[in-house]
Amino acid sequence: MRKIPVIALVCTCFALVPIAGSAQTQAASTTAANPLPQVDKDFVQAASMSSSTEIDAAKLATNNSSDKDVKSFAHHMMLDHTKLTAQLKMAAPHGVEVLKDIRIPKCWMR
Repeated sequence: MRKIPVIALVCTCFALVPIAGSAQTQAASTTAANPLPQVDKDFVQAASMSSSTEIDAAKLATNNSSDKDVKSFAHHMMLDHTKLTAQLKMAAPHGVEVLKDIRIPKCWMR
């Protein structure tokens, strides 16, 4: 029963990875003299929060599951989202705070 919500969550996160990769490419080409637009800052914050949540969920799955496939997938998720978080941190010199904990980004409070 619990596998269906986890699979839905994982599929949603995989859908965000290509979007975050494209945002990282754009952020790398922006200089400190040319700060990122607010919508890009909001995206980086939301993506970093999502990535942090995925890492935490993968750690839980690794520690609590006895299924080797679940542990393997969780390990893969930790690696992917750790890499994504490192890429998102490249936006920090452009005035973007990369969130490390569960906080509601300003863009979600509108």
